[in-house]
Amino acid sequence: QVGVAAQGSAHVERLRHGDTTIVRTTGDGVWGAPKVAVVVKSIGGEDGDHSFGRLQSVAVQGDGSVVIFDPKGDAGATIDLFDKTGAFVKRIGRNGAGPGEYGDDADFGVAGNGSLLVWDPRNGRVNSYSRVGAFRHSYVFGGGLYSGDMVHGDTAGNVYVRILTGPAVGNDWPIGFLRFDAAGAMRDTIQPPVFEPPLPGAQSGRKMGEWTLMADGRILSATTDRFALLLHGPGRAVLRIERVVAPLEYQDQERAELQAESDYAIGIGAPGTYSGTRLIISRFKPTIREIDVDAERRIWVQRSAVGERIPPVPVFSRLSPNRPNANQPMPMKSFRTPTVYDVFRDDGTFLGEVRFPPKIEISGFSGDTVWGTTTDADDQPLLVQMRIPGVSTAAPPHR
Repeated sequence: QVGVAAQGSAHVERLRHGDTTIVRTTGDGVWGAPKVAVVVKSIGGEDGDHSFGRLQSVAVQGDGSVVIFDPKGDAGATIDLFDKTGAFVKRIGRNGAGPGEYGDDADFGVAGNGSLLVWDPRNGRVNSYSRVGAFRHSYVFGGGLYSGDMVHGDTAGNVYVRILTGPAVGNDWPIGFLRFDAAGAMRDTIQPPVFEPPLPGAQSGRKMGEWTLMADGRILSATTDRFALLLHGPGRAVLRIERVVAPLEYQDQERAELQAESDYAIGIGAPGTYSGTRLIISRFKPTIREIDVDAERRIWVQRSAVGERIPPVPVFSRLSPNRPNANQPMPMKSFRTPTVYDVFRDDGTFLGEVRFPPKIEISGFSGDTVWGTTTDADDQPLLVQMRIPGVSTAAPPHR
């Protein structure tokens, strides 16, 4: 055992197990009691100065500015830059196949060295721009993988593009990264990490692992049925970040509705399902739902929370009328899961818990500001800026 300390109202243990340091926190973090983010600005809608057709990709840069990709705008596929206050700055490049141009599909990555990376699958490349949108160069790659979180960059100028690293086996898709150096040369492949075995009672068929890359090239991974993060990389000691949280059970009706939703989705072949393999919803919610990192090297962990009752609504709002089983009645849902994140520094320090308003999809973080997307009463896309009150924005010194 390395040590035990008090951190505000938190109890923090630092343990050593072989080459792994374990930081385990119980209670509140540095920020104190849980915080609630508040909406301070919305951009878009019919009455706004700037409207969107579809907010497909959104990225928050290190200076707090935000870039969006809209494939359905009035001018076709566009990338727009807004400053940290939400004011429109400029349109970056244009739709096309020339230098600095992009196709009608895209995803973003913000590199550790400040570059804006645009995954451009239609043209088989990743475009690199300065933070203010000046085109630099392209990294050419082949491959037909379409997923989220497609491109990353580190502080050394390396660029990482998600690829399949082997054949899919059932529902298991081995997705890793292809690494390019700063000069654009293909260097090596980053294999997906090996996740810990699932705990008894974990959901069958569910993706049990989440992982991403830090700005220094280290891998951050988590097995979703427990609150434990692993931070590791070549030549670096392993850090395991734990927070003591109680397992959450679904409410009976909530679980039944999720099972009906899953069965219906698989039956109609909706995107994101398991190709007909039935997903059995277990009693327990996944502890970790998603992990993300920001330019300040903070780690954001979305975890499950107690479901809230809502007026019943259809489980899907947009589906093709020509889909299979279109005549079957669509299930309804009367629960939603609140959006809750736990935030850590990359040394394992627990900063605090943050809760977000409902119906907002979180896009990225900068200081005490969070950006997300939602829709207005007329179903028009909105870009939303939120603030987290009572949060220190001072970043620790880089080690």
